[in-house]
Amino acid sequence: MHISSIKSHITSFRIILALILALSTQILTFSPVSANSTFTVLDTLGTATTSTQFQLTGSGGFPVYSYQQLGPMFVLTKTTEITEIGVFVTYCELLYGAVECPSLKPIEVQIRPAVNGQPDLSKVLGTFVLPKPRHPEVNAYQSVHPHLTLRPGTYFAIFAPHGDGSTAGLLSNAILPFSYQANSTTIGFIFQPDGRTGTGLLGLAVRILGKQGHREDH
Repeated sequence: MHISSIKSHITSFRIILALILALSTQILTFSPVSANSTFTVLDTLGTATTSTQFQLTGSGGFPVYSYQQLGPMFVLTKTTEITEIGVFVTYCELLYGAVECPSLKPIEVQIRPAVNGQPDLSKVLGTFVLPKPRHPEVNAYQSVHPHLTLRPGTYFAIFAPHGDGSTAGLLSNAILPFSYQANSTTIGFIFQPDGRTGTGLLGLAVRILGKQGHREDH
């Protein structure tokens, strides 16, 4: 074989080897980060951010109290560790132009599996209490960090009273400080004390985050 041809083959081999090494480096560098990174399970916040605060004037939503519990359905296609569940919530209401706060007790969120598309009344996989409200007179984002690992399937994050007298309002829309409408998603309802359930496609300002789970707790 001619010497120039040999040199050409060696050069081509070096280029191929360099490409293989470069690709291997990228795989080793980025694959572990991707596997452990947080991803969005559900997000209906739309134009709102987690630091937005909506005034009670002109806002609307859904009450959480002893007779009504509610929250979004979410679907997992792989084993997932739920790292955050958040919602825009207020603990006060406007009555005849005055702000009334009947309860400043925080509410909780329950993780329930779905049965026939409805919240399972017989099983709660985890219960997590939202922090005590710092600004109960506005609609503000509050969240819990369950770090609960769930198998693939359909679930509900149901917001419910935490103890006697715990009430709150979950945000759907507002006009101040800007016109706002939460994106629609499937919402599950539990009506007490008779234990009826229901679902509807409604606007509710919620967010659920997760990351790839390494074990299956439930």
